[in-house]
Amino acid sequence: MSDELLKHGAAVVSHEDSQKPGTVQAVAPNKPGRMMKTCTRCGETRNDSAFRPQNRVCRACGNAQNRIWIAEHPGKSREYSRAWRLRNLEYCRARGRAWSRSHPEGSREWRINNPEKARAACRAWSKAHPNEEAAKSRAWREKNPTKVRDSNRAWRNANPQKARSIQAAIAYRRRSKMIAMRCDLTAGQWAEIQAIQEYKCACCGEKKPLTQDHIVPISRGGAHTASNIQGLCKPCNSRKSTAIIRYSTDRNIEQQLTLGLEVVHE
Repeated sequence: MSDELLKHGAAVVSHEDSQKPGTVQAVAPNKPGRMMKTCTRCGETRNDSAFRPQNRVCRACGNAQNRIWIAEHPGKSREYSRAWRLRNLEYCRARGRAWSRSHPEGSREWRINNPEKARAACRAWSKAHPNEEAAKSRAWREKNPTKVRDSNRAWRNANPQKARSIQAAIAYRRRSKMIAMRCDLTAGQWAEIQAIQEYKCACCGEKKPLTQDHIVPISRGGAHTASNIQGLCKPCNSRKSTAIIRYSTDRNIEQQLTLGLEVVHE
């Protein structure tokens, strides 16, 4: 019998293994190299891949038994699960991310059904990864300017008093800083700067209404003077934020390099 089974690629077990309860001496010819076992719970004979290592109960019976135990001991089950997740945190996170990517609808449904948990998880992640969160938020705002404007407008309309208070506080801080610094920009100088730029934004190059942008921002010690002013359209001015950038063209690059400022070619 052994020679016949070996012809078909079947495995033959040793005499010692054959004496163990629940072990059959050979596998079926269509499963070469795998040993057959009999489950001590349901009595069915299956390929050993249906069993956990060193276990005489098949996976199906073991899973059913586990479900019964979990139903009878919910508190202990949660405690054991929590402890296991803490010991295997990176694995759990990677598995969760993989599941979310492959089941976007299920992930979205969970967030809708568990809004508080979802918000708490987002806040915890943002607190633990501030730089990544800032970059992600900036990229989203640049990609969805209309949504950002609509959201800001809706918030201001819903919270007019808060919006006025915030704007007043920002204006007060700005005035306080400008009082203590050099502040000699005149209307004529601003008109001349716009004319030199041909009334085009120094960043995007489009002909739009220009706003005064401080190359070195006031919040970083810049002065409100002609040498520190460039004309930018409102979106570009907002996008530049507190960065120190002088947008330039080739005709005045030498002067900008002498100032030691970052030069961006457009």
